[in-house]
Amino acid sequence: MTLFVGPNGAGKSNIIDAIKFVRDALRNGLDWAVTERHGIENIRQWAPTRPYHVSVGLQVRHREQDDTAADSFCFTLSSSENSYKVHREEGRWRSPYPFFIMDPQESELKELHFSRYKNESVNANWQNGPFKFREDEDILFMSSQHAPPFSSAVFSDFESYSIFPNTLRQPEKPSTEPHLTAHGDNIASILKRMSAKRKSAARHEIVAALRRVVPDLENVTVQALGGYVVPRFFIKPEQGKGHYFDVDQMSDGTLRILGILVALYQDPGPEVIALEEPELTVHPGVLPLIADAIKEVSDSRQVLVTTHSPELLDQFDPDQVIAVEYEDGATRARPLAAAQKEAVRDKLFTLGQLMSFEGLHG
Repeated sequence: MTLFVGPNGAGKSNIIDAIKFVRDALRNGLDWAVTERHGIENIRQWAPTRPYHVSVGLQVRHREQDDTAADSFCFTLSSSENSYKVHREEGRWRSPYPFFIMDPQESELKELHFSRYKNESVNANWQNGPFKFREDEDILFMSSQHAPPFSSAVFSDFESYSIFPNTLRQPEKPSTEPHLTAHGDNIASILKRMSAKRKSAARHEIVAALRRVVPDLENVTVQALGGYVVPRFFIKPEQGKGHYFDVDQMSDGTLRILGILVALYQDPGPEVIALEEPELTVHPGVLPLIADAIKEVSDSRQVLVTTHSPELLDQFDPDQVIAVEYEDGATRARPLAAAQKEAVRDKLFTLGQLMSFEGLHG
């Protein structure tokens, strides 16, 4: 797990959005990803001279791979005013198991790779030589019908969450989305799906954690109302009868904690989860609960967190912190400086104190 820490405007959310941009481009198409961000001119950094290029690259290391065998995908967009084209695109996959791209009797590969440059053929080792990719110059080859069917999934199994309590209060239409959406507006549908017998363990984790915030909580259920579904909280004091509480009767902090817990424990869930400032509207005394959930989930999937909270930061190890700083017109994200790590390990300061006193530096 990784915490991105830095002052406002340093670029923490831009790092998360760069990953989301690749995910959106592979899932929904490059044009959709660009339009969602209000055009290429809002994506690229202003530059005084041409060419105006934007490059994004990701590496993915699977659990069974070492650092030298990371899969990679990168592309560069050239742009002029409001238009753009794919200038370069490359991908590489490695596996301890053979790939069967064509007839298994004829083709067995352990490494797949392709390269594509503006106005040139695609070179791919799973194809019979170079071939022209002329669907359109502003479409990614990675997500085309010519790429291996599993290729884009490697780099797009990612979700980022900014949970808004008011969103959770809105009745929702039943949703078939596989994962919780970015702001939690399908949370009732996810909870209902997790109530199935084989998903009950994940739901139990959510209720058990939330009980540390609402001690008399017995269960979180889902109620159907005129074609909509909403969460409900069943609360039963030690002495007295139990009672259902609607989402409108629960505090902002309680709802946000519920949303964060569902994002973390949802089953099935994405391989990589990002939480944007999970401390918002949450009492500092409850942040250890969120930290415990993050640590538990990070045993099985990657968790990225952006935070300004000293209390949350103090729950983690200095090696898990990335300092984000804005220097000379660029966002730079680096492991914590050795001197600050040493000060924390020598118990001269906590991470939260260092962040408050002098800021964290890479």
